[in-house]
Order: sequence, then C-alpha cells, then structure tokens
Amino acid sequence: MTQTVDQEYIVNKLQENLDKDAVVEIKSRDKAFKHLEFYITSSQLSKIPLIKAHRSVLNIFKDELDQNLIHAISITIKK
Repeated sequence: MTQTVDQEYIVNKLQENLDKDAVVEIKSRDKAFKHLEFYITSSQLSKIPLIKAHRSVLNIFKDELDQNLIHAISITIKK
C-alpha cells in the first residue's frame, strides 16, 4: 500500500509533535503536497535557536522526506 500525504495527514502529524498552543498554517505549491510552506506560531519553537526549530519540524517529516513523499518544506517560525 502506498502512503499518501495530504493536508489532513500533515496537520495530524504536526499536532502530535508540536506544543499544544502551536498554530500552524500550511500552504502547498502543488496538489500532491510535495512542496510545502509552514507558518508556525509556537512558544516552544520561538524559545530555541532558529536552526534547531527548523530541524525539529523537519525531523517530524523525516520519513516522508526520505521516501520523497514530500520534496521540500519551507518553514517560517513566528513569534
């Protein structure tokens, strides 16, 4: 069975892994959800260095990136 990535899948995965007060806006540059943009407001992520915050988010989708289900993620951390 082939795994697919859609907005619901992404939202669920982020909600499972980010702090409870995090607010996430997701945009996709294509219908296949391979090129994504995340705009995240999170008290947890805003307290750590930007590179660590980006790594934390990218690690949530490590398997999907490795399997090329997601090709690219642009991340903006809002304070």
